[in-house]
Amino acid sequence: MTTPIATRGGHRLSFLKQLTNFTNTNAGIEKILRLLQALAQIFASLAIESSPIALQSSIARTQLATGRRYLRFFKFIEHFDRAFTLLAPPLNASGAGSTATTNKSVIFTSIEFGKWSCLGLYFLLEDLTIMDAMGIWGTTWGRDILIEANRFWFYSLILSLCCSLWTLSPRSNISNRRSSSDHSTTEKTQQPDEKEKQPSSAPVVKQIVVDSFDLLIPGAFVGWIAASPVQVGLATIISTVVTSRDIWIQAQPAA
Repeated sequence: MTTPIATRGGHRLSFLKQLTNFTNTNAGIEKILRLLQALAQIFASLAIESSPIALQSSIARTQLATGRRYLRFFKFIEHFDRAFTLLAPPLNASGAGSTATTNKSVIFTSIEFGKWSCLGLYFLLEDLTIMDAMGIWGTTWGRDILIEANRFWFYSLILSLCCSLWTLSPRSNISNRRSSSDHSTTEKTQQPDEKEKQPSSAPVVKQIVVDSFDLLIPGAFVGWIAASPVQVGLATIISTVVTSRDIWIQAQPAA
C-alpha cells in the first residue's frame, strides 16, 4: 500500500516544493545534516592523511555534528516523557486503566521503558558536553561523558530491536488477535462483509533495519563493534535515507 503524498487540491506538488516542505521541518534539516556528516566522514577517511581534503572534511564533519546537536538539545525531555507515560497508562472510556496493561505484556512494557529511558539519558549526557563541542569551555571529562552517552544509545538500540522482534513474534500476534476478538465480534454483526484488517509488519521491519545500521555508530564509538569510519559512514547514510522517507511524507500538506 502506497501513501499518497505531495498533493494539493488533486494536483501533485513539484519536487522543489516537496523539498522546501521537507527542509522547513527540524527533522528534515537534521536528516540533511546527518547525511552530509556521514559523507564528510567518508571523505576524511578515504583521503590521504594530512591532505587538505582530509582536513577540510574532518572540520566539516565536526561542525555538522555540532549543528545537529543544537536541533536535538531538548530531545531528552520527549524521550523521558515517553518512558514515564508507559508507567501510567491512560484511562479508557469506562474509567479503568487495567485493560491497557493486560493487553500488553509487562515484560514488553519494561523493555519499552528501558528503551526510551536509555535514549533520554543519551541526549541528556550529550548535552552536558555542548560547551566543550562549541569550543567555549574545554573539559577533561567531556570525552568520558560522550562515551557513557553512546553506551546508553547502544543500549536503547538493542532494546528497540527487542521490542521490534517481540512485535513480530507469533505470541504477540496471537495476543493481539485475542485482545481484539470482542471488538471484531461486534463489528461482524454491523459489517458482515468487512474482513478483519491485520496491521502491516512493514514499519516494524523498517525499524529493525534502521536500528541495525545505527547500532554501528555508538558501537564503534565505544569500541564494542569493530567497524571502520567508512563502514560507519555508509551505515549512517543507509539509515538516514530509510528514515527520511517517512519525514518527507509527513512534511507534505494533506491532500
